[in-house]
Amino acid sequence: DYDAFCSTNTSSRPYKTKVKITSYAEEGSYAIEVEDASKFKNQLYVILVMPYNKESMTDFLGDIPTRPQWGRLNSKGITANEIHKIKGIKGNKIYFERPLLTDIKPQYGWYLAPHEVISECGFEDIHVVGNFQEKFDHHKNKIHDSGWKGVNMAHVANSWIRRCVFSNVNSAVRVNGSISSSVLMNVIDGKQGHGSVEMTFGTRNLTGLWLVRTDYGQWHGIDASHMAAGNVAWRIYAPQGRGFDLHSGYTRATLYDCYEAYNMTGNGGNYKVEPHHMKGFTLWNFKQTGPAVKEYDYWSMKPKKDNPKSFYWGFSVAQPVVVGFHGSETTFVESSMG
Repeated sequence: DYDAFCSTNTSSRPYKTKVKITSYAEEGSYAIEVEDASKFKNQLYVILVMPYNKESMTDFLGDIPTRPQWGRLNSKGITANEIHKIKGIKGNKIYFERPLLTDIKPQYGWYLAPHEVISECGFEDIHVVGNFQEKFDHHKNKIHDSGWKGVNMAHVANSWIRRCVFSNVNSAVRVNGSISSSVLMNVIDGKQGHGSVEMTFGTRNLTGLWLVRTDYGQWHGIDASHMAAGNVAWRIYAPQGRGFDLHSGYTRATLYDCYEAYNMTGNGGNYKVEPHHMKGFTLWNFKQTGPAVKEYDYWSMKPKKDNPKSFYWGFSVAQPVVVGFHGSETTFVESSMG
C-alpha cells in the first residue's frame, strides 16, 4: 500500500517544524527565501516539500495527457521533495551547497523542514549471503519478493556501500531518504531475485560500477523511485537483466549513464502510482543486448496488444532525453521523446 509505505518515509512525515517558502526560486539556483530562517540556524540538512496539488501537473509532466487508471495522480495531483545541505543563512534567505533541481513556486505550497541524517557511514568489503534458492516468481509470496535482502541505509549523508558481493538475495541494497551517498563497485550473483539497488525518497545519490551475475539477471534493474530526485546510475553491467527500473512514485531528474541490459522492461510499480518518471529523465549511452523493439513508446495511451484488459500499458516516462542508444537497433516514437 503506497500510503502506508510513504507514512514511514521522508515525504509524509508530520514535521514539527514546517516553514513556508515565500519567493520563487529557479531551477539551478542555490538559494530560497522562507518565512523565518531562524528556525534553521543550527540545522545542516533540510528537505523542501511540495504537498499534493493538481496545479503543478504541467510543470512536472509537460502538456501531455494522463492515463485514466493513474488513480493517485488524477485524484490528488503531484507531490515532490528534495534534500539539501545548508551552506549559509542571511536574513530569511537560505543558501545551499548544491543547486535546486526544480523551479520552486510558492503558490504550490512548498515548505522547508529539518531533515535529520547520520553522516559518513560505510559498509564495505563484505560478502552478504542470503538463502534464496528457488526459481524467482514475481509477487508469488513475501519470500520471493523480499524474504532475503541485503543492506538498507536510511537517512544518511555522504555515506557508501562499496566492494561488496551479494549472493542469493531478493534485493541487495536500498538507500532511502538519503543525500549524496554512493553504492559503488559491487556484485550481485547466485539465484535471480526481485531487485538490485533501490534509491528512494532521496536526492543526488549514485549507484555505479555495478555487476549483475545472477541467473537471467534481476527482475528489476537499478531503481530510482518514490520521489527520488537527481539520482544517477552509472556504468551498470547487466547484459542478461530485464533492464533498468523506475518504480513509480513521482521520480524526477534522473540520469542513467552507460547502462548495459537485455532490454528496457525492468520497470515496476503499481499502475495506480504511475507514471514511472516525470520530466527530467536522461538515458545516456544505453546498450541494449536483447532483440530490437520497433517504435518504442515512452508514453503510450493504449493498452498492450497482447494483454488488452491489463491496466499496465507499458513504461511511462514524461519526455525523456535519449542520447547514444546502441547495441540493438531499437527505434522510438518521436512524439513520446523529449
